[in-house]
Amino acid sequence: MDLLCPSSEGWGPLSPSRPVDFTMCFEHGVLVTGANALFLVAAIVRLRTLRSAPLLPRALVVGSLFWVKLSLA
Repeated sequence: MDLLCPSSEGWGPLSPSRPVDFTMCFEHGVLVTGANALFLVAAIVRLRTLRSAPLLPRALVVGSLFWVKLSLA
């Protein structure tokens, strides 16, 4: 268990040595992982939405103005 959480405070959500503060293992193990999982779900939903969107007209993609705008964005 020491390999996963080297902190002496342990996995508990609240730190015994600091008032109203999360332990480092809880922050990295639960909060950061939860935020990353939420981002992955949102990214998958967005990619599915973009895959089902209609393609751009060929006249917009061929022009050099499109590529200049795309490279500056």
